[in-house]
Amino acid sequence: MSVTHASFKETDLSIVKEERFVFKADWYDKQADLIRNYLLTFYTKDGTAEMYDMKNRRMFMKRMACNTVTANELYLGSIVNVHSRQLKLVDYGDLFTKNKFDSLAERSFGLIKPDCYAQTGKIIDAICRNGFKIAKLKMSRFSSPLQANLFYEEHKGKPYFADLQQFMQSDVVTGFELVGDNAISRFNEVCGPTDAAEAKIKNPSSIRARFGTGFMRNAVHTALDSAQMQKES
Repeated sequence: MSVTHASFKETDLSIVKEERFVFKADWYDKQADLIRNYLLTFYTKDGTAEMYDMKNRRMFMKRMACNTVTANELYLGSIVNVHSRQLKLVDYGDLFTKNKFDSLAERSFGLIKPDCYAQTGKIIDAICRNGFKIAKLKMSRFSSPLQANLFYEEHKGKPYFADLQQFMQSDVVTGFELVGDNAISRFNEVCGPTDAAEAKIKNPSSIRARFGTGFMRNAVHTALDSAQMQKES
């Protein structure tokens, strides 16, 4: 029996592999007081998901509708709600997913300085309103001059370095990793010129214009390029 062009085309389309993304996900089990590890697979065509228990090597949740998760929420560090379970996406589950997402978004590093510790919530809100996703966030403190030295190594030898070192140790800082298209250059634009006084003139809606007060006390630190991003993150 011969196969017509029309029937071949129909069969060919029916076997096209549907797009799905796989992530390694952690879920904190309160009852057992431990973190359980899963592979979460999300199918973009119909918004369904399935979960595989990595420790016990068995299917934990068969593929089913999951209208609480969208493709926009799929990035490392994101917390997604899968049938009342809060899952944190901690790594890519396969090479296809890694290649797909690495090509879609750039990552940038930022840090809210001690002068704006009290404004942390407002600054994070401003960042999110500009279309960035925050993949990682941590509040900490430079506990020694050595830590501040390493962080601002490129400023060593400059007249203001000692003051900068002391300032960065004065209170809590909040470091974060951003995800978005052209994240490094766009985040620098959103933050504005380094000197807050200049930012108020050139970019009055920028973060430094709104929250900073000077050259050193300028609310946020940003990575200027991908090399610096890799070092600081």
